[in-house]
Amino acid sequence: MAETDGAHGFFNPADRDRPPRIVLLRALDEGVLDDGVPTSLLCGTEEQPAEDDVLAPSGEWQIAEQIGYRDRHKGEIVVPRDPCHFRTDLASVPRIFGWLIGKTGVHLPAALVHDALTPPFYTTDENGIPVPDYCADEGEIPRIEGDRVFRDAMADIGTPRTRRWLIWAGVSAASAWTEHEFLGRAAVLSLVAIALVGWAATLEIFDQLALVPWIPEDTWGVELFSGAVGALLAPFLVGVIWWFKMRLYRAGVILGVAIAALLHLTAAITVVSAGNHVVETWPNVFGEPNQKTKIFGTLGAIALTVLTTWICNGDFGTARSAS
Repeated sequence: MAETDGAHGFFNPADRDRPPRIVLLRALDEGVLDDGVPTSLLCGTEEQPAEDDVLAPSGEWQIAEQIGYRDRHKGEIVVPRDPCHFRTDLASVPRIFGWLIGKTGVHLPAALVHDALTPPFYTTDENGIPVPDYCADEGEIPRIEGDRVFRDAMADIGTPRTRRWLIWAGVSAASAWTEHEFLGRAAVLSLVAIALVGWAATLEIFDQLALVPWIPEDTWGVELFSGAVGALLAPFLVGVIWWFKMRLYRAGVILGVAIAALLHLTAAITVVSAGNHVVETWPNVFGEPNQKTKIFGTLGAIALTVLTTWICNGDFGTARSAS
């Protein structure tokens, strides 16, 4: 992978003497913007929408002016290729992690570039076939390489180190799942395994379970320390799955440690967020968007709650003491 001449960072592709800027327009259904400007004007035509076309916000945004980014390895990248049709949801952060990483912030310009680098694409050719939403010196940029561009762009824009590596690890998990049929799924499922081990370790510390081998039967402080050490070391072993073919070992370790460290806080916030979602959307709690995620997430939470209650009411905690 060849290095560029050392110059990197954001630029204004329309006028390189001007500083780059982000101009976002809230996209509405049927291509009408919330400030009353129809998408057709953004596309450079004079077609005016009918009055009935002005509808509610769609939850997505348009980039009114193209953004340029000069990458260390891929040279100049300009997004989006077609501002008329491109849409973005800003930084794609799950709701339960909004307290940790916002949808906007210092990382937003890099997130917009990454949105254009990541399929599915909105732009089509004359035959209606999707084409990349970006223009790059080196042509096509593979998805995982686009994640690396995202990480470097966050560094160039001044995103704090911990946040940018955590964001990069998160998007790398999505890319691994999509790009590598078997290993990618195994890697993501390894994170689920870490969460489940964390749940079991918590029950172990409170003497409700006896399954985690590295937590000895001892005082509460010793058990807590042993559990914490195991939580930090396990991701380094599980991360090996992320190395084969994908070369994403660091992403696996970062996510594994983050899940282990933030498991209980995230669980508490998830409960509060889910309750708020029920209040806001009742009675269409399980409607779109993300209907399947909501259904399976609820079923999983119910199953885990029932299992935890069953364990706490059984004799699993005394089994170790008896032995």
